[in-house]
Amino acid sequence: SSGGSGDNHVASGGKTKSTASKEKAPAPKAKTGAAAPSAPAPASSAPASSPVDTVASFYKTSIDDPNAAWAMGTDRLHGQLGSAESFAGQESTLESIDFPKLEVVQQSGDRATVSFSSVAHHTDKTDHCTGSAELVKSGQNWLLDYLSDVNCTPGPA
Repeated sequence: SSGGSGDNHVASGGKTKSTASKEKAPAPKAKTGAAAPSAPAPASSAPASSPVDTVASFYKTSIDDPNAAWAMGTDRLHGQLGSAESFAGQESTLESIDFPKLEVVQQSGDRATVSFSSVAHHTDKTDHCTGSAELVKSGQNWLLDYLSDVNCTPGPA
């Protein structure tokens, strides 16, 4: 989302908690070449080998290649975020993202839940967010399936 300071990154289909808006908001991201992220992101063409890698890679890839990030999600996530075009628009102000917390809190078979806190630097604000991501394994790759309880507090850029 561009605009309102209550927007949250990678909103959960309008269900993301926000004090100012119920709009879908951009995903957290980190610009290539930015300060070292707390979780390394593989190149967008490389498969993410763990749930944590997938979450970090999704957000970081969305900075320069939102279509590649979109491909890291399931149909369920796509339904939550809207169209690929709206997702790209939501991510358009994101310049970098760091993850002070990024950890698997539950994993069983081909499903996992990752809890995160992020600091997403946008052109016009900095979002401090917390939430969780549900992932599913498809072949050798983990895919983002759903974003839950994402809460962001915007601050100055």
